[in-house]
Amino acid sequence: MTSRQSVWLLTNLPSPYQVDLFTAIHQQDSLELDVRFMRAPKDEGAAVGFNYRVLWSPVPAKYRDELRLHPHAVWETAFSKHDCYVLSGIYTSITFLLCALVLTIRRKPWAMWLERPRPQTSARPWSNHRVCGAWTDWLRRRVLRGLLRRCDRVICIGSAAVEDYASRYAAPREKLVMLPYCCDGMKFVDVPAEQVVAIRARYGLDGRRVYLYSGQLIERKGVDVLLAAFGRLAETHPKVSLLLLGDGKLRDKLVGSVPEAIRSQTHFVGFVEQAALPAYFAAADVFVFPSRHDGWGCCCQRGLLCELAGNHDSGGGRGP
Repeated sequence: MTSRQSVWLLTNLPSPYQVDLFTAIHQQDSLELDVRFMRAPKDEGAAVGFNYRVLWSPVPAKYRDELRLHPHAVWETAFSKHDCYVLSGIYTSITFLLCALVLTIRRKPWAMWLERPRPQTSARPWSNHRVCGAWTDWLRRRVLRGLLRRCDRVICIGSAAVEDYASRYAAPREKLVMLPYCCDGMKFVDVPAEQVVAIRARYGLDGRRVYLYSGQLIERKGVDVLLAAFGRLAETHPKVSLLLLGDGKLRDKLVGSVPEAIRSQTHFVGFVEQAALPAYFAAADVFVFPSRHDGWGCCCQRGLLCELAGNHDSGGGRGP
């Protein structure tokens, strides 16, 4: 009988797609997943299908993740006895870098689980130059190249990420494996009709074509572009409405940018728990994805972490 492989995984914040994937992995008999989150989930009931712990940090939560140290994560990478370790999230964070250093010194098998690398500064006019200027991009690339050399595997979220790490960063193909996020699409099937009716009534959507956005209200997500396009659409098609799910630092600015003429048709719903999302999707006619850049695409596939844990010495992994 084969014993279960133990995988310790660090990430910054549980996204719904990670939660679905971790739950699916945890249900496999061959793998025992032990997850560490740098921040607590907004939706307290989301991460219940697997073993996890929210890490303590002496740095207040209001600071950026890059600046927040999580001593317990570093301690566990130094002294725990898992079969392998996976570092995900923000690779420029102090915690990520210290964990990578410790694992390299210990010569433990470890992988980075990463989205597609961000585009260059010249291709990102939407970025804040003070934060994402040319010199910080140069530093990020240097750090990333160093990490890519030292890790044992690069788990890439999507085929585009595989190609970018191979072509832009010269990562050896034998190091690269593809592991898309897992989305449980069945949650969006057969949504109770009364929930849909309640949402459409709450926002006055009956008789209207409804457009839906779901995500953070930040520059990279392109919500400003969506609002501008919706404004032009509403000028010639008055029977349209827009639902915006999510929150972020640009919320007040975006709300203030909506012209008076279409404010009654533009609804900033705010943060919506995962259990309630299917009803909002079912209440809409069109889903809009206006991101200027996103590092991955979502699909309903399950993981390859077993390959990392069980075949560390096999000379390379292959994606599906």
